[in-house]
Amino acid sequence: MLNRNLHRLKIQRSSFPLTSFAGLPFLLEPARPLGVWDDINALPGLQERHRRHDPSDCVMSLALTLAGGGDTLDEVELLRQDPGLKKILIDPLAAPNSLGQFLRRFDRSALYRLSLDQFRTRRPGH
Repeated sequence: MLNRNLHRLKIQRSSFPLTSFAGLPFLLEPARPLGVWDDINALPGLQERHRRHDPSDCVMSLALTLAGGGDTLDEVELLRQDPGLKKILIDPLAAPNSLGQFLRRFDRSALYRLSLDQFRTRRPGH
């Protein structure tokens, strides 16, 4: 039982960055090999001009925020400032104002194209 072994636990300070969101990057792992990022970036109308973040970066930032329990754009800033998550993620998450600008570009046709891409079946080699 855990209660009997508590006296063996050693607690000490650490200079390593810690995070309570360590599982979130695992949501991104299958996205690249499956081509999800490329498919999102290829959707017409989502990228107005070249910016710091591609459309796929914005979608993934939103997905991580939702998976982390966030329900407003401002809550992505909690993930952006988390020191442990910064060490784990390769690319920084999009800022809340960038996500707001990205979401304002959506209309019904963009959502429809995104839903078609989500349900498209993949063949090996494509």
